Amino acid sequence: MDTYGVGGIEELVILPPLSIDVPNLSDCHIGSMSEGLRWVWEEEGGVPGVSAGPEAVLPWGTGCNANEMAWLMTNADPDKWPVVAWRRQVSYGESRWAIFDCGMVKFLTRMMLAEFDECPLGDASLWGRPGVFVSWREQRRRLVAGLDPLTGEPNPYAEMFPIFDG
Repeated sequence: MDTYGVGGIEELVILPPLSIDVPNLSDCHIGSMSEGLRWVWEEEGGVPGVSAGPEAVLPWGTGCNANEMAWLMTNADPDKWPVVAWRRQVSYGESRWAIFDCGMVKFLTRMMLAEFDECPLGDASLWGRPGVFVSWREQRRRLVAGLDPLTGEPNPYAEMFPIFDG
């Protein structure tokens, strides 16, 4: 987070710690997503075999067809927090929760390079497909310029729904 900050990779939103001034994303931040994800953890029992309670789940990513990614805060050192993912689509009888013994950047890299045994999410849009990270500031600049915030291509609807800076 210190290096790249907040933004997105295709349909995956890297959550900011607090609200940011990006249309349609102002309520999409770690603070606003924590309660809901912790509720799901508690309702579903979290990752099978992991005894951490819901307060140990801290979301950092959302999207890719309603999949959620978080850190499991089980160590005093944040660099040692594993990633947990809630997968919207799973095989019958499989837990929606999975744990990955790596940090956020390693998780994203391994997913985009298809280095896990199988796709770690219930959506394969980034599986084996490196995506481009676009910071929220660049997304905002593109929106104001009438461009698609993720691709930078002209947005044919920009004149219908203008975004003004300021």
